[in-house]
Amino acid sequence: MSIWKNGKTSESKPWGSIDHHRSPFSMGAKILKIKADHRTSLKYYTNNRQMLVMYEGRAMVFAPDEKEFGDKKTERGNYFELMPGDTLLVQAGEPYRIAALEDSVLFEVLGGSISNLNDYVMLEDDYGRTIKNLTEKKNDCD
Repeated sequence: MSIWKNGKTSESKPWGSIDHHRSPFSMGAKILKIKADHRTSLKYYTNNRQMLVMYEGRAMVFAPDEKEFGDKKTERGNYFELMPGDTLLVQAGEPYRIAALEDSVLFEVLGGSISNLNDYVMLEDDYGRTIKNLTEKKNDCD
């Protein structure tokens, strides 16, 4: 097969919504729609890298383990401000959290082992969501 077409699956989240786009070719992407003054969970993927592309709105990405790079550096970690057209690469194993300063749309391109989209660890969540078994609740941390 040289050309493949697939639709999206959509999912509501307490902070907004996600449109999932997956392929059988170790490729995947998400469209994250985050409401103003809301934020995703603090999480990291063990094997996947993410490239976040800010499409519209304005958001801050908090990276608690990042000490070298960032737009705002603090003792607790660094912050990256994203405006339309900005791109941020998050390596596997690096925790991050996205906070929308205004209604925002981001594209998240996944790289690595996306055949296992369940390889994340949720560290904190504003909405009381918890993960007992990563393979049972694959999308709760988004």
